[in-house]
Amino acid sequence: MKRFKCYRIWSAIAVRPLPIQLWHQRLGHLNYPMIRTLSQTLSDVKITEDQDYHLCVPCLEKRSRKYNKGPSQRAKEFLGLIHSDLCGPFLIQLITGSKYFMIFVDDKTRYTWVYFLKSKHYDETLQVFKDFKTLVEKQSNHQIKRFRCDNGKGEYNNQYFKRYLADCGISYEPSARYAQNQNGVSKCTICTISGKTRSLLINAYLSKGF
Repeated sequence: MKRFKCYRIWSAIAVRPLPIQLWHQRLGHLNYPMIRTLSQTLSDVKITEDQDYHLCVPCLEKRSRKYNKGPSQRAKEFLGLIHSDLCGPFLIQLITGSKYFMIFVDDKTRYTWVYFLKSKHYDETLQVFKDFKTLVEKQSNHQIKRFRCDNGKGEYNNQYFKRYLADCGISYEPSARYAQNQNGVSKCTICTISGKTRSLLINAYLSKGF
């Protein structure tokens, strides 16, 4: 009976309207228009509008970088094209011991997967890609057809990674040397993830190790 009462109380608290600034922080410093859109479509996101908006200091303190991105045609099916890139090494080692993170972005849906790594050696990055490939293909009943990345020697542009892609029938599409903007989807995604992470850390007064 006590458990049931606690559940009822928590349910009532979870759906009560909260200030839009609080939802802004909870959702990784998501912009206000998108939060309002979520409140109209999701019953669990209820907001109270406050006319006295305050500038969000963490959003102002995070740094952003722009990449050139020309028009491109989206893939027509899920996993038809996967974008990938590696970020790191971090200036401060994470509490988990990781120094890098690798992302995979589906071109059609822009759904993103993030994996943390302790190095960018080909054996670790290749194993991460194998785990990712097995997961998404089993879950979706689709197969990865094209793989777009930069020309990083350690993680992508090596005989082991390219051999595995060839064995799986996946087209390898590296960006040209010194033309990182050709891998713009991955670059912009990393900027978005890094910006949200910095905002959350600043807002929570946590060190960069987190």
